[in-house]
Formats: sequence, structure tokens, C-alpha cells
Amino acid sequence: MENKIFKSLKIFFSLVLIFLLFSTTVFAQYGEVKLTIRNAGKGLYSAVDLKGEYSSGFWIADEGVVVFDPTNAAFSEAMYKEIRLRTNKPIKYVIYSHNHWDHISGAAIFAKNGAQIVAHIDAIDHLMPNENVTKPTLTWGGEKSIIPIGNQTFELLYFGANHGHGMTVTRIPSLKAVFVSDLVVAKRVGYLYLPDFQPTAWISSLEEINKLEFDILLTSHDFGGGTILGHESVMEQQKFLKDLIAAVYASFKEGATMETLGEHVKKHMREYKDWAKFDEWLQLNAYRIVMEMGIGY
Repeated sequence: MENKIFKSLKIFFSLVLIFLLFSTTVFAQYGEVKLTIRNAGKGLYSAVDLKGEYSSGFWIADEGVVVFDPTNAAFSEAMYKEIRLRTNKPIKYVIYSHNHWDHISGAAIFAKNGAQIVAHIDAIDHLMPNENVTKPTLTWGGEKSIIPIGNQTFELLYFGANHGHGMTVTRIPSLKAVFVSDLVVAKRVGYLYLPDFQPTAWISSLEEINKLEFDILLTSHDFGGGTILGHESVMEQQKFLKDLIAAVYASFKEGATMETLGEHVKKHMREYKDWAKFDEWLQLNAYRIVMEMGIGY
């Protein structure tokens, strides 16, 4: 009788574990790292660091795992454990989106376990020394590269200079999914003074991204706890940039100076007042627009 009860309990807890792992959203904590893991379907997952608001993701393909933007060591070690809860397939590739350290400093654990580290050659050429960044083992150039993984493939796309160096958009055709770093951050004003961004080129790149066939958009920053996004977020990001440029022009026509520009621009951009960092960063965003339109860079 006791054996039957034990077996029943074992089956019950196994089913609970399976449900938790493959339900839409799972919360996990490893030391200081608090993760939200969201199942986007067909083996694709977003991974969000709730403390740092950075996000990444991984795809469990038929013959291996692909990881996007290994943010930092603690984040990646936590994500590695979550991957291993779901599959024992080899981790084949880690994709660096671009050369910025805050997105690519956690690949060591994946490289240790046999993954190839993939980056655009332009990112490599501008990758400053950092002991936390694992050197890429597979580089690519040009505008597009297709990498097979078993009978499936994923595409690496480069739309030219827009932010950082070698900015790569990853698309998985069979899943109709893309991973985009920094170019799209849902409902957040651009970071500080938009470092390394070229706003007009950024708008053009968003146009190219929006032309891609996809239903699922994962990003490298997340303020929605692992929300699965779509084309609407790309278009919303583009609209914000166009409205910001228009607001800067309108503000100067009203007689704004550099000292008063921020308040003028906020008045024109009230539509975005509920976006994260609106009060803190919008004025700095406006200064970056001035730098491009008035000084030329």
C-alpha cells in the first residue's frame, strides 16, 4: 500500500514539474538573479532578468540549442540551468547581437559546454578587450548568413550601421520569430543620450525589420516580464523616433534653447508619458537628435 502511495505521489510531482516547466511563464531565482522564463511555443523561450531588466532567449531546436545575447555570467548560468531542466540536447550556438559588453559578457558557461560563439565581423573588429567576453569562434560578414541546425535553419541579418557595431537580427523562419537587441525596447524611452545610435539609420533599420515575416519578437530589454511582442512593437518604436525628431524641430521653431529644449519636447511627447524613463531620459534623447541634425553625427 505504501509503495502504491509513493508511486502515485512520484507521478503527481513529476506531472507538476512538467507543467511548471512548459507552462507559459515560470519564475526562478538563482542567488541574486531573478528570472522569468516564458514559453513562446515550438521550443522558443524568452528569459528576463527581473532585477536588471535585461532579457535574452533560447531556442530548443530539433538537434540542439541556440542562445541569444548571454548578458552576463550570473544571468547565463541561471539560464543554462533552466535550459538543462528542459533538454539535454547540446547547446550548439550562442549569438552575439553586437559589440556592447552589457549584452555579451556571459558566454563562458556555454562555450565550456561546447557551444560555438557567433558574431558579425564588424562586431569583432570593434570588440574592445574585456576578460568577461568570450572570443567568438564563428564569424560572418555581409548582410545575411544562414546557419543550419539539423533540418532547421536560422538567419543572421545585418542592416548596416545603426547602433554599436555588427548589429545582428536573428530570424528563425520555421518559428516565424526574431530576436532583436536594443533596436526595439517596448514602451521605454531610449537609453540616456542614445549612445552609439544613429537615429535616422535606426528608423531605416526598423523599416527593414518590419518587412520580415514573423509573429514573435524577442528583445534584449524587457519591461513587461517576458511579454511576447510582435510587429506592433517595431512600428511603435519607429513612431516614437519619428515623433521625437518632429518634436525637436517644433521646439526650436517655438524658440526653445538647449537649456529649455527638454521641457518643450516633453510637451510635444505627452503621448509617451507612461513609458519607462520618460522624465529621466527624454531630454537626453532630444539632445542626441540635435547632435545628428545640427552637427552631423
